[in-house]
Amino acid sequence: MNLLVLKKTPLEELPLIRKLAVTIWPTTYKEILTQEQMEYMLEKSYSLRALKTQYKEGNEFFFILWEDKRVGFISSQNREEDTFIHKFYLLPAYQGKGIGREAFRLWLNQVGATLVRLNVNRYNILAINFYFSLGMRIEKWVDIAIGEGYFMNDFVMKYNSADLLSLRDPFNS
Repeated sequence: MNLLVLKKTPLEELPLIRKLAVTIWPTTYKEILTQEQMEYMLEKSYSLRALKTQYKEGNEFFFILWEDKRVGFISSQNREEDTFIHKFYLLPAYQGKGIGREAFRLWLNQVGATLVRLNVNRYNILAINFYFSLGMRIEKWVDIAIGEGYFMNDFVMKYNSADLLSLRDPFNS
């Protein structure tokens, strides 16, 4: 039995993605975002309507299962030049245990991604360090207006498996 499984999320299980997000976000962003901005962003990106739209636009959602329990999720989209991770979250109790690292490896294999990009909040030091540990590098920083006067102040990070061929294996360090 595999303790960690990545399971593609069917449309009818998107409410469970929202449930995880509203559990994870307050801990992840309490020192970074105001309560008002957090609520705005959760509604904008994680309402059932928003999730269904993302799904219909080609975003694939995956549950991260640990011992058959939903402990996180990944959402990604294949684009012409890369695969973009829109969402990658784990419940706080499961962070720092290697689950995220293994989930990323499983996700890479499942979607066949070799060039990956994602945005991460510039003040989310734990996430940035996690992505560094996977072999990602900061490509640029961006400030994205999201409405209501709010901005996402992000780094765009990039993972390129070709860049890692001459480096240590980030999954066996």
